[in-house]
Amino acid sequence: MLCALFSYSMLETMIAPALPAFQHAYGATPAQIGLVMAAMLLVGAIAIPLAGRLSDLYDKRHVLVCILAIASVGIVIAACAGSISQLAVGQAFQGVAMGVIPVAVGLMNESFPPRIAAFANGLIVGVMSLSTAIGLVAAGPMIELLGLRAIYWLPLALIVPCILCLARPDGGRKVAPRAMSVDVGKVDWIGSGSLAILLLALLAGLGGAASAGWQSLATMGPLAAFTLLLPLWVVYERRQRSPILDTRLLALPGVAEICLIALSVGFGSTASYLLLPMLLQADPATGLGFGANTSTIGLIMLPLGVASLVTAPLVGIFDRWWGARTVVCLGVLLATLGAGLPALFHSQMWHLAVSAAILGAGVGISLTAAMNTVVRAVHPDRAASTFAAVMLIRTFGGMLGSQVCMTVLTIGLRGGASGSASSRFTDAFALAAGGCALALIAGWRFPRGSMARAGEVPGATSVGEKAAVGRAPTSS
Repeated sequence: MLCALFSYSMLETMIAPALPAFQHAYGATPAQIGLVMAAMLLVGAIAIPLAGRLSDLYDKRHVLVCILAIASVGIVIAACAGSISQLAVGQAFQGVAMGVIPVAVGLMNESFPPRIAAFANGLIVGVMSLSTAIGLVAAGPMIELLGLRAIYWLPLALIVPCILCLARPDGGRKVAPRAMSVDVGKVDWIGSGSLAILLLALLAGLGGAASAGWQSLATMGPLAAFTLLLPLWVVYERRQRSPILDTRLLALPGVAEICLIALSVGFGSTASYLLLPMLLQADPATGLGFGANTSTIGLIMLPLGVASLVTAPLVGIFDRWWGARTVVCLGVLLATLGAGLPALFHSQMWHLAVSAAILGAGVGISLTAAMNTVVRAVHPDRAASTFAAVMLIRTFGGMLGSQVCMTVLTIGLRGGASGSASSRFTDAFALAAGGCALALIAGWRFPRGSMARAGEVPGATSVGEKAAVGRAPTSS
């Protein structure tokens, strides 16, 4: 499982420094590149809660095999793509693999006692961060020696053996039987499909801004439809026994705040993750950028992965030292600082390297804190689907952030390609930092004390309450 997570995360990492090369190869605009990433995030937004729910109902090993098989198809499509639209289709298929994360969280929470599970959550983030560090460095030399398509074929060569191993009848580690069965309702397919339609409307509106301007019908129409239909979707989900996004979980201490943090940090970090390579690759003759190649881009962004790798496993220790609220606020502050510094300081490459390191530390801390808080809030049988809901919100924030900031980079804040390239980059980074800064509101409201107790709620009686509330308190 960890090997598969590492391989897929490394693939998605190598795509970031390769974005300028894809843009040049296909003659694409920044907005089109943003849509390619948004397509992956859109599918991921649907796959994450579905994978979490399916892994709560069925063998997690079988769910992993199906996820990785579909992602492998997407990898082949992207590797063989002859146009930007085909690349987007391949990336969309790969988005299914984002469902590996909640399945991994559920498996760790099911297999280990609470304190070890908290460390295991940091290990998951650490593995993802390690793959980020390796992917950022390896992408450049790999592309220069083997070509642009190599960033797809190498991870595929690692994922296929993982599929074969997991598909064996005796594959996978046996876990202890579940102590208690909770909500065993069906998968909310209607909710998933309607959520996809909502997100498509959002993407259509943001995509229309890049071609027709912010005030055009192509922009305002889909965005208005999204705004009107979203409350209806929430009402429908609240009436379902097993909704794709259980709003009852927002009543648990710390969970509502974590959802807002996930949304805000997802917005800012994803936007920065796309903006940094674009800024590094920009032609210095325009007065902005460094004309960096893929290898240089990877080296400058390497501190992002290293910082996250170092900080994520330490979140449990920080929690015991300083308390949950301080740790969460620290992660949000670092993410905001890392996203916002390039708006002020971008004349030297090391400015961007420092910004990437600070951003990586903030994301590592905030994501691990989200894992630890959520898995303590619910019964182990619902850990995967509950964390999937948080990841869904984070992915939605990332999809929104990537498309909004790429649109600003293309046409400026007022449309019509307003402002210089320097001002558009500054505006885009400022928006990314502003998105992260909104999470400070939730961080300040976060419950005091340890994450190990933040989400614990005294026992429930009904099946619905067990699904929404979770395990009984444990002694420290």
